[in-house]
Amino acid sequence: MKKAIILLNLLFFSLFCNAQQNEFAIAENYFRNNEYEKAIQLYKKLYDKSPYNTTYLKRLISCYQETIIAKSKCATI
Repeated sequence: MKKAIILLNLLFFSLFCNAQQNEFAIAENYFRNNEYEKAIQLYKKLYDKSPYNTTYLKRLISCYQETIIAKSKCATI
């Protein structure tokens, strides 16, 4: 019985990690394609799940900075 519980916990944990990796890959793709608004949504979700992951925070900050830069360029044109 204990083995079954441990196995289920490991399975659940691995599915959770895989889901985060997929979301991170999608967010990275948006970031690389300059789709910062879409990337922000995913990075926020990832950061909320793992607030000690500095990669998520750094990317979130970069996205916000890029959207501010893009908006200021549009305002000056």
